[in-house]
Amino acid sequence: MSTADLGARLEMPAQATASVALVPLPGARQLVPGATRAPANAMLWVFVVGYGGLATICAADLLAPWMGWAVALLYAPGVLCTMMAGAVLGLYTVWKPTERKFRQAVVPAVALVATLATAELRTEFGVEAFASSRVTLLAPVADQVMRSGRIEVLAVAGEWVELNGYAGSRRDGFYSAQSSTSPRIEPQYERSASRSMDDVLASDGISRPEFDRLTAAMRAAGVDRILARPGHVSFRLGQNGSTYLVYARPGQPLASTTSYLERTTLRRTPLGDGWYLLRR
Repeated sequence: MSTADLGARLEMPAQATASVALVPLPGARQLVPGATRAPANAMLWVFVVGYGGLATICAADLLAPWMGWAVALLYAPGVLCTMMAGAVLGLYTVWKPTERKFRQAVVPAVALVATLATAELRTEFGVEAFASSRVTLLAPVADQVMRSGRIEVLAVAGEWVELNGYAGSRRDGFYSAQSSTSPRIEPQYERSASRSMDDVLASDGISRPEFDRLTAAMRAAGVDRILARPGHVSFRLGQNGSTYLVYARPGQPLASTTSYLERTTLRRTPLGDGWYLLRR
């Protein structure tokens, strides 16, 4: 560098700066007095809460068949977080609106619409995944029921049982037609007030250990009702009374769902190996 160039650079005035440092800062990186990043940090938390709420709702849709009514413990905070974050983001966007604010609000809006639009798909996927997981538990039960041929109807609701026309206590009592503590017992079985559970088991040739194994397997699989028909066995999933798993014997077509279910079903999904998922 020549002496003339060095002298010219020394004569250039220093740029104004708010820094307390002795070295002047470049003009493009000047600090603004009183500037703060608090609003940006606050909005970051709003986005975190909002996206977390949407993720919780998606998880609840998938886990609903496993959790039953307890899924409300996921839906409640998910919906609350989503609503709170959406309200704050909406106020932030319309208050002194700028193009940058609107761009920031586009992605959360798209995520919300996508979450609502795909809710049914997630629910369907969750139900099918749950049903497929029950098949492994219910396959031995279906095989036993079809092989023995001694069970036409078996339903369990707490200590109350329906078995081949009998409805009453599974232990030692009799069914009382005046009792209001027997949930989900079908009215046509109220005629069996004079028979005990042991009488029914003995007359139908079912041993108590066999009965206990069947009911234990039903509870483990989340099933509250079995209905057997020639070549078919249907299982009603207890957490959702409108959902059934049906096993058809190999070579036996699943022609009419009303032949072994109490009501007409709307959708039929094959799960493989003779198993079907039926939903109203």
